[in-house]
Amino acid sequence: MSSEANKAVVLRYFLQSHNAPYDLDVMDETCSPEHAAIHKEWQRMERAAFPDKHFTIEQIVAEDDKVLLRWTIRATHRGEFWTPVGAVPPTGKPIKLTSMALFRLVDGRIVEEWNVHDWLDLLLQFGASITLPGQLAAS
Repeated sequence: MSSEANKAVVLRYFLQSHNAPYDLDVMDETCSPEHAAIHKEWQRMERAAFPDKHFTIEQIVAEDDKVLLRWTIRATHRGEFWTPVGAVPPTGKPIKLTSMALFRLVDGRIVEEWNVHDWLDLLLQFGASITLPGQLAAS
């Protein structure tokens, strides 16, 4: 498929499954079955944590079978959310995070996705405190 066609697939997948009304069935049409299964589970967890979440596309670039998407999420943290350092219970705090995802498509379907998130920024927005080696934790 052309780069433009691949961009259209990624935009359809991302905007329809990540934003209200959260059509997860679109993943069955735009992704491989393996990719759809993993990302449906993630979207359910993310929606429970951020029920008012909204993603805005900042930039999209495509070349051959790859599509790079830069996006911003705005939401309120209302449920438990997984992070690489552990689950964060609801804080009620608003968050804003800009991230990137690189997608690989085969025959018009997303088969792989690599994400880059600023986890430190998100943890700080949740209210986490950071202690550097050799520093005392604030009390």
